[in-house]
Amino acid sequence: MYDHLKVSYHSQPFLFEFSKVTRLNREQTPYDDSPYFIHSSNNHIFPPIRPSTMSILEHIVEMMYLLLCYAWYTVCCLLISPRHSRDGRLCETYMEYLERLRLPRYFVDCYLLPLMSAVTTCSHQAVLRFPAKDLIEYKRKTHNQLHFTVSKGVQEVQEKLAVGLNVQLRSRVHEVANDGAGIRVCWIEFGNDKRETKERIFDHVIFAVAPNVVGSLFAPLSSMMARIPTIQVRSIVTKRSNSKERRRLQVQSISSKSQRIRLVNWFEGEGWTQSDHEQTSGLIVTTCPLKESVQANELHSATFTRVLRTPESRDIVNTIFDCRKSPSLPQSKTWMSGDGGIWLVGGWCWDGMVLLEGCISSAMRVADSLEVDIPWSDRVTVNAHITNRI
Repeated sequence: MYDHLKVSYHSQPFLFEFSKVTRLNREQTPYDDSPYFIHSSNNHIFPPIRPSTMSILEHIVEMMYLLLCYAWYTVCCLLISPRHSRDGRLCETYMEYLERLRLPRYFVDCYLLPLMSAVTTCSHQAVLRFPAKDLIEYKRKTHNQLHFTVSKGVQEVQEKLAVGLNVQLRSRVHEVANDGAGIRVCWIEFGNDKRETKERIFDHVIFAVAPNVVGSLFAPLSSMMARIPTIQVRSIVTKRSNSKERRRLQVQSISSKSQRIRLVNWFEGEGWTQSDHEQTSGLIVTTCPLKESVQANELHSATFTRVLRTPESRDIVNTIFDCRKSPSLPQSKTWMSGDGGIWLVGGWCWDGMVLLEGCISSAMRVADSLEVDIPWSDRVTVNAHITNRI
């Protein structure tokens, strides 16, 4: 798709620093300059960089331990498939799958869960409740693959995708209903000193929002969408302090092209991982900050909705998009995407982890159903892709 849009992109190596906080310094500051391991994506730096607080012997022992655990985990992911739904039972969770593999608890808690928690922006316990298939398929498809990023920023992609679209801002939809004559969409337009309610009839409506929003706007889906869990995730942008600048320069002297992602782990309770992504511009984007208070060097903050996965929610999503009999839903006819001209798209609208790939896959599914040409893929390929994914 990027090649078709002529969007430039390049491979981007990363350095992942694993560190942890205690109850004492969590109340003061989540930053700790003592990582317990530094991993380079695709092992582009080998041997791994030794943390300053770790002796050579300790570092060697840690590397050998991780090598054995990760090799066993990789082999299992490639050869042992998670258990699927059958006989009225839901699929296997990630926790159940890891217990079958008999992986050491230290490896799971300190390495596997922080990495997956950073990807899914949710707690460690929420990751363990995910369908095992999601994370195993993610591992299989990303194994030994490079990381890519857009060269000129996301704005370039947005501008190309928005060409020819009639975008209406300062508006909020509050109801979507199918009344027989068409699909009635009601929304509020916010002006300078007034707000105006409007409505219009459409032939098709495509929801590209989180399931909790779908449920609040479209009554027939309210009960189903309520069973798909979501959380609010906070992300902030801060400036790099002088001490962090010195540390960044020290790391980049080893790998000048690598970007640093610091995973700060809090292991108590549900378990959380704060992700600090250092940009080349000198800014740090922090996702899931452990401190909820405003920081002195905070420039901007935002929240977004993260859709979580469970065996039950996976079952519901697959039923909506694949008309399967669901062990967790009544056996009467279940609403499917496309019924009455209502369609669902988004990162959660496929059988996999909630990622941007899900947005593309679900959008291609709608385009194919409406017989809209997909320039970067022929129709046969799209149908095969959808069948394999769902």
